[in-house]
Amino acid sequence: MSIVSISIVVYKPDLSEFKNVLLSLKKAIDFCYSHNNAKFEICIIDNSVVTTYADKIRYLLEETFNQVYVKTDFISSGKNIGYGGGHNLMIKGISTDYHLVLNPDVFLKIDSLFEAVKYMEDNLNTGLLTPSVCGSDGARHYLCKKNPTIFDSFLRSFAPRCFKKIFQKRMEFFEMRDRDYNQLISDVPFPSGCFMFFRTSVLKQLNGFDDDYFMYFEDADNGRRLLMFSHSSYVPEVKIMHVWARGSHRNIKLMLITIHSAWKYWRKWGGLF
Repeated sequence: MSIVSISIVVYKPDLSEFKNVLLSLKKAIDFCYSHNNAKFEICIIDNSVVTTYADKIRYLLEETFNQVYVKTDFISSGKNIGYGGGHNLMIKGISTDYHLVLNPDVFLKIDSLFEAVKYMEDNLNTGLLTPSVCGSDGARHYLCKKNPTIFDSFLRSFAPRCFKKIFQKRMEFFEMRDRDYNQLISDVPFPSGCFMFFRTSVLKQLNGFDDDYFMYFEDADNGRRLLMFSHSSYVPEVKIMHVWARGSHRNIKLMLITIHSAWKYWRKWGGLF
């Protein structure tokens, strides 16, 4: 019997949408339990620092998950400690077989957790699984990426459309579009942070996230560190829908956070072009 822990970090979420996310998670958990008897531990870490949010989020958690094979926990961080720092509050105390780092805007296909556990049980050398991702319109998101350089990140995040068109092949190479996204892809350098299904022993060896990153690039950092001693796999049978807000493109504060995290990443890893 496998035990899967799940951490979700929230900051003033849209509560109606978040309720639907939790219902999606519940269905995937029920399916996984019914097919391989896995048990689950779920923790929501609230960075909102607003009591009314905390009360409502805790209520949603307790209302949604009442199964005997699901243990729930709620942590109010007391201040906005960032994405990686929030997840680390749960990661440091887990002793499970697998741990899922999940965004609060991700909807799971009903068999996604079952397929993830099955793959990890069959592939003991894999430390991290990354899924097939689509948007709410059904379009594929190409989220298996090469290690980011300053130039690639500028192209994706800040370059004008005409500039992106000139360097379209470069952007497609960065997104590994030369690979077949309908097939397994091994050792993805930069996995998506919206759904990171870790073997817990590997995540512990990583010591969780580097919380020097407040938000953004912590997934790139973790993917890169993990490949130094383990393997990652893109598994197309594990399917999710990500309601991607791309807030850093519209919000000046988030844009500055992105730039600051990028600077920390390149100071650590290098890579101009």
